[in-house]
Amino acid sequence: MKTGKSPDVNGISSEHFKYRPEEIVPITLFIINLIFDNLDVPEKIKSGTVTPVLKTGKDKMYPENYRGITVTNTFSTVLESLLKDRIEPTLLPKQSKITAWFHRKGIITKYSVYCYTNSRLL
Repeated sequence: MKTGKSPDVNGISSEHFKYRPEEIVPITLFIINLIFDNLDVPEKIKSGTVTPVLKTGKDKMYPENYRGITVTNTFSTVLESLLKDRIEPTLLPKQSKITAWFHRKGIITKYSVYCYTNSRLL
């Protein structure tokens, strides 16, 4: 997890994991084990706070000149990372070569979408 980011709505940030793991990790482990045991992710963990940010050099009078910055729940970031580490070794070898573009580092998302869309037209 990247440090220097805003804390979530619960006041938890990645710095808690970096500088006070002995306090935050047991709580996080308890919550994540509950999620795995119950196969249910609480709504509060799935939510985020969206803040509109004005695009550089744009007129603040028009809504389309804003982009949304979402601060997600830190527990969801940890959960995503754990799930990714668990399922990626199984899924990646079975993945279509076309959709594999979405997971390559350094590949722009728009290019991946372009390649996928055009492959579907063939």
